[in-house]
Amino acid sequence: MALRLILGDDPVLIGEAVSVAVDELVGEGDRSLMLEVLTENEYRGDDGRFEADRLIDAAQTPPFLTGRRVVVGRHLSRFSRKDDYGPLVSLLEDPIDTTDLVLVWEKGIEPKVDRLPPLPKPIKEAFEAAGGLTVQTSVPRG
Repeated sequence: MALRLILGDDPVLIGEAVSVAVDELVGEGDRSLMLEVLTENEYRGDDGRFEADRLIDAAQTPPFLTGRRVVVGRHLSRFSRKDDYGPLVSLLEDPIDTTDLVLVWEKGIEPKVDRLPPLPKPIKEAFEAAGGLTVQTSVPRG
């Protein structure tokens, strides 16, 4: 299982980093069978709250007609509160071997989030323990 964490607040750089990661992980495989991309729209429940259930389900679903799956989880800063990020930490602690994950810590779009919250320490620690690769896409300030 490959694990990528893309961090940043520049949508263009994030988009490029996601494309590079997906191209690398899918390779010559059939994207229609291998790739699932989830955004904040898929996380929003009927009550308007954001829940990670759909991402967790996608990440734990075995591949069908292919040897691997690639799951991209966008807008994960929606889960910056302790009550919300627990399922992500659990996923990182016990991933399925046939699923590659690209997790994107970026600002939400609707409703718009002006400031990117910091990555919670438990997510960072679980990610590092799982041996993931971090890609920082923020534009340097100066």
